[in-house]
Amino acid sequence: MPGKELTASEISKFLGESGATGCVELTALLDREKKIIEEALVACRGVVGGSQGAAKRLGLPTSTLQYRLKKFKVDPVDFAKRQSYYRAPQITLP
Repeated sequence: MPGKELTASEISKFLGESGATGCVELTALLDREKKIIEEALVACRGVVGGSQGAAKRLGLPTSTLQYRLKKFKVDPVDFAKRQSYYRAPQITLP
């Protein structure tokens, strides 16, 4: 009916359980993708392309990573001087 307002319960019924959960899962997935990109930028000190860049580390074409940086509003310059807190495990030989 035109002009009628929908209530939250009506929207829930329309979406069903999977619709609402799917939205939450998508948001979590996008947040995780952004975090992975940021971690790669930290490790590569803000370098996006080239043999030592984040794109290579992530297995992506440079243009794809540039698109995702724009999508997530991430500036690689912000990562140029950050230190990576990841350290490779020490291996001692017998």
